[in-house]
Amino acid sequence: MLIGVIAGSLGRFIDYAMPGPGLYGYTLEAFDPSGSSATVADQATLPVSPVTVEPYDWFHDVFPSDNNPALPGTFAFDRTTAVLATGHNLAPCVGAMNRQVLPGKRVLVRTVGAVDRVDMIFRIKPGPGNYSVVGNVNSCLLRDPHNPGFGCSAPGDGSFWGRYKANPGDFASPGAVVKHALAPSGWDVNVWNSARCEAQGGGVYASTDFGAPGTNLLPDDLFTPGTHVEYQFRVQFTGGPAQYIPEDDCVMQVRGEGSTDGHRWQHFGVLPDRWKDPAYLGLGDACALVVVLDDRHGNERVWVSTADSIGATAPARYGAHNGWHAIGTLPGANPVDVDDPLNNRRPGGTIGFVDDHGGQPGTTWDLYVVRGANVHCEGNAGALGGRLGVVPPGETPPGPTPEMLTAYYRILVVLSGGRSQNILGPLPDRSQDDVAILQNFLLSSSLFDPKGLMVEGSGFAEDAAATPGSPQETFLTGFLGATLVNPDYRTCSGNPRYHADVIPVAPLPDQDLYGVVNTDEARNDVLGLNLAVPEAQVVSYYENYGVSGPYFASVYKPPAPARPWRTLIDGWDIANLGGRWVSTSYGRLAYHFNAFQNVFGDMCWFLSPSATTDVPMEGHGRGPGESLRVLDNPLRAAHATLEFELASPGRARLVLCDVAGRVVRTLADRSFEAGRHQVPWDGTDDRGARLPRGVYFAQVRAADGTPLGAAKLALLK
Repeated sequence: MLIGVIAGSLGRFIDYAMPGPGLYGYTLEAFDPSGSSATVADQATLPVSPVTVEPYDWFHDVFPSDNNPALPGTFAFDRTTAVLATGHNLAPCVGAMNRQVLPGKRVLVRTVGAVDRVDMIFRIKPGPGNYSVVGNVNSCLLRDPHNPGFGCSAPGDGSFWGRYKANPGDFASPGAVVKHALAPSGWDVNVWNSARCEAQGGGVYASTDFGAPGTNLLPDDLFTPGTHVEYQFRVQFTGGPAQYIPEDDCVMQVRGEGSTDGHRWQHFGVLPDRWKDPAYLGLGDACALVVVLDDRHGNERVWVSTADSIGATAPARYGAHNGWHAIGTLPGANPVDVDDPLNNRRPGGTIGFVDDHGGQPGTTWDLYVVRGANVHCEGNAGALGGRLGVVPPGETPPGPTPEMLTAYYRILVVLSGGRSQNILGPLPDRSQDDVAILQNFLLSSSLFDPKGLMVEGSGFAEDAAATPGSPQETFLTGFLGATLVNPDYRTCSGNPRYHADVIPVAPLPDQDLYGVVNTDEARNDVLGLNLAVPEAQVVSYYENYGVSGPYFASVYKPPAPARPWRTLIDGWDIANLGGRWVSTSYGRLAYHFNAFQNVFGDMCWFLSPSATTDVPMEGHGRGPGESLRVLDNPLRAAHATLEFELASPGRARLVLCDVAGRVVRTLADRSFEAGRHQVPWDGTDDRGARLPRGVYFAQVRAADGTPLGAAKLALLK
């Protein structure tokens, strides 16, 4: 038996939906147990901001612009650079399949009222290839990574780096010049720099240089794979205060952005994140690319939370890209306010928002967010298959080449959220061929070296099946082995309850029981099997309510000689999955841990079960008990030791719960002296039966029910 602690990433919710560990901030669709819902964008009480940015007008995550198929996977690739872009497709909509992919180049900030100036404030962690010795942060930053012979950048030398070393801007970090100078490379990644933006007229300001009109503040052909940029805009209103977008004193950027993805500043990365490569002292080589296709609606936040909690992100990297890491809400406790820095913890456990620039998110995964993905005409310039669309000469969409995907990733995770239309191209007005690049990725598999794809979305199958014979339907049936039976489980089954059971079967642990939100708005896809793909199998069912069941929730296609890839498609939005009664996110954490362990675990070590962390309680600091933790992890003996500390003597109860929140083992329920205490566990339940492999949750509470600490455990055997 191997017992591991899963790192906790906990947070707040907008309503009383899933108030447990792993829930990270608001959900856009916030359901209460009565089944009512409130969409953030529709709430009349939301403040109207005088500063806005359209969802597709932010900078986009981007892959290097060099399309040479021989470069990915080589050392030379780490010196390649990116052409920066936004998610805005500037080509006119023509209603045809051959619309061009013409990405925007500038962030556009829209203001209402008299404005004196707008400044872009930014800080940059360069990629390994930006250094004179690749990956050595103690060497200097090159003026031009394509031409190392041009030498190192220096203050005032006319290079991008040299400009901000000499003059970091009017709103730079205090002492910025000295901080840059003291950094071994001459560039401090934690220093905020600033530059004044150019006015475009009509209250619109662009991320171009006020002093050199038309020149982009962030240059093309400079940033190498692994670069990460964090930025915001400062708007100085005439005779009034300055306003920032995003506002870095809060996490939920509803005002101005309409976003519940959870961030204190905007950010983008040049992919793949080469800093994760062990060759550059990375904590893990990213084997998965997570593609978010429902921008602003919380899928990024929920994914980051889940990845943190199941060990796919090392504790040292919590909040690396988005500037926050909230403490948790234990079952039965009031939710914490993630916008309050007192409810956040930095790596190491100190109180406050995460202020250091840690670089791109994740440890074993990279993140690619398609900006404005749900805005059909103006958005999607960064669609995953953009380079396989109709691209004008001289343009390079942000997405990868097929060779980049196959060289650096073994698994793709596609999150389409609650969308049910226009998810994958090609489509009218979307020549970007997402289907082709996904198919190419899977077709690069062999039985000895399979590639994997996981898809989660409550309308993915519905959209793919909408047009019989389309590339999307062929992909669903031929590559995923699935069909669509009904686009709405609630209607199909007649189940009126707010939540529906999700019952997993092998190769997922069949002892678990999860839950999914079941409302008119959730509309979970009911899947079927394509009999022409005989290896496809059902791995989870929705609750068998009414007379039309069974209802397939998840379809798994293992490798086969004719189709050596591996896929898993789920008919729900990741944000809507939870424990059995969707009152906690335990089920979401357990499901994803088990899916990556049991389905994809032999393809790449996506998880890090040995990662440990204390799971802080709700509140503003330490209370009567410190966080529960597991010692000697990972354990290879048939027992674990759980440790907690009491500040004063009193009665305490230590229990283990399964993913549905049921108590499976009471380890202690007695009086303790003040101080540190250790309690053993032998891997069995209260009846003495050995518990099955899976995820469990330890909780310690005072006699009055006050939560004192919690920890998540993975039981492997």
